[in-house]
Amino acid sequence: MSPSQPDIDYHPNYDKSCHRTTLRLQADSSLPNIPLSAGFPENVVQTLGYISPSSFPLPTLSKALQELSTILHSGRGFFVRRTIPTEKYTTEELVLIYAGTPTQPTFLTDTGDLIALLALESAAEGGTSKLASVGRIYNELARTRPDLINVLAELWLRPLLFHTSDHIIIQWSRRNFTGFGSQKRNPSISLITEAQAEALGALHFLAEKFCVRLELKKGDIQYINSLGILHAREAFRDDEMHNMETPQALRETWNRLYAVPPED
Repeated sequence: MSPSQPDIDYHPNYDKSCHRTTLRLQADSSLPNIPLSAGFPENVVQTLGYISPSSFPLPTLSKALQELSTILHSGRGFFVRRTIPTEKYTTEELVLIYAGTPTQPTFLTDTGDLIALLALESAAEGGTSKLASVGRIYNELARTRPDLINVLAELWLRPLLFHTSDHIIIQWSRRNFTGFGSQKRNPSISLITEAQAEALGALHFLAEKFCVRLELKKGDIQYINSLGILHAREAFRDDEMHNMETPQALRETWNRLYAVPPED
């Protein structure tokens, strides 16, 4: 019989995840007692990162941003700058403000080390931002299921969990392994195992358990250390007042990435 993908979808299912854990523990009760792979600590107490300032000139704001940079890289790993008066600026000026005030990091995507999100409007309903500490998730796994840390540190496409310079890094996208709506999983990626499926579920549901929730308002900019924080957003609804038209040059990419049926 040819191997098959475990019963796992892009949207995590709590009951399926718990059932998978139960079956795996029934099959091997020693899993919670498996030692961590060599080099991984039993507990982490530091958050991650340092980045040099760029040359963006901010003569009156730079000191405050340097203090916030310490929070971002060596503290809790996120912060929000509240209520920039977006109505006072043109789109071009907002881009400059957005790109020039993230405590001097490079403007990067989700696969980079830092993420910034500017709220031009509030959603009509929902859209709460959710942030979860990688260190908190790691410590819980190290305490209860160290075998799953070993699984995450294995070679998938690449390891999803790293330990370097006394820091734990988790970078992953569930969509790579499950697909999402009309975007099918890449057939060149090897089918995942039941252990890997359980590890993906553990990441999501521990993040859900330990996350903080932030309500972003118009003019807020949220900054995240993407190497030390997992992020998500609750479902939201826009209306005509809150909708912002997607620029023509971005529509093809936007529709390819985000145009999925409502049921997805």
